[in-house]
Amino acid sequence: MAKKNLPNIPIYIGDWERDCNVLSLESEMAWMKIIFKMHLNGKQSSYKTSTKGLQILWKSQGEKVKEIIEELLFNEICEISEITGGFIFKCRRLEKENKISKTRSEAVSKRYKNKKEDTSHLQTSYKNLQNTDIDYENESDNEIKNKIEIEKGVVGEIFEHEFTEILSDFFLQTTEAQKMKVNGFLRSKLIRPQIENFKLQTQAYAEYKELTGEKIHNWFSYQAEWDREDWIKKLEREKLNNQRKDVKKNNQNSTGASDEFRTKTAERLGIIQSK
Repeated sequence: MAKKNLPNIPIYIGDWERDCNVLSLESEMAWMKIIFKMHLNGKQSSYKTSTKGLQILWKSQGEKVKEIIEELLFNEICEISEITGGFIFKCRRLEKENKISKTRSEAVSKRYKNKKEDTSHLQTSYKNLQNTDIDYENESDNEIKNKIEIEKGVVGEIFEHEFTEILSDFFLQTTEAQKMKVNGFLRSKLIRPQIENFKLQTQAYAEYKELTGEKIHNWFSYQAEWDREDWIKKLEREKLNNQRKDVKKNNQNSTGASDEFRTKTAERLGIIQSK
C-alpha cells in the first residue's frame, strides 16, 4: 500500500497537456487541487467533499464552482458524482494505478507465501549433492562428475523458474510469450556473477517502490536500467528517513502535550494566587 502524505506527485506531462489543454487555466488548476487532495489521502482514486468545502478549496463562489464542474465533465477529465450536500470526484489514472499496484502486491505475497513448498525440491537436490561421497563411492570419477553437474542443473532450473514467476508477476508479464522473455533474460544472467546481485537489487527495488509509492518501471526499462541505481542503499536511506520523521513527529507531539500541561498548570496557579 502506498504511504500517506506522499512527498511528491508523479505528473505525466504528456498526458496532462493532452487532457487539460482544452481547459481554462482556472479549471485546470481546480482539477490539480483535487489531485493534490487525492494524494494527501494516501493516493486514493476518489475524493469526496461538501459543496462548501469545494468552494473553499477552489476559492470560488457557487456559480463559478458550477461552471468549473460543467467544464470538467464536458471535456471528460474525470468522473464527478453529485451527492447530497456535495460531490465525489474520481481519477481514472489513479484508479488504474492502484489496481495494478494491488495486483502486483497480491501476486508477490502469494509467491512468497508458497515459497517453502516450492523450494522442497531444492532442499532434496542439495541434500543429494551433499551426500555424493556416500552415493557415488563405487562409481568412477567421470560418472560422479557428470551426475553432480546434472543435479546442479536441476537446482538451477528450479531456482530460475521460481524467480521467473515472481519477476513476471511483479512486472505484469503474464502471457507465456512475456514469461519466456523474462526467462531468457535470467538465463543470460545466470552464467554471470551478476545474478545474485540482480536478485538482491530487485527485491530492494520492489520494497522501495512499495514504500514510497513511486512509479514502477515497465519490464523492458527495468532490465536495461536496474544496475544504474543501488536500490539496496536507496531502500536503507528511505527507511532511515522515515524513522527520523517518526521520531521527530513523536517528539513534536510530546512537546505539544508538555506545553499544554504547563499552560494549564500556570492557569491553575494564577487562579490560586488571585484567591
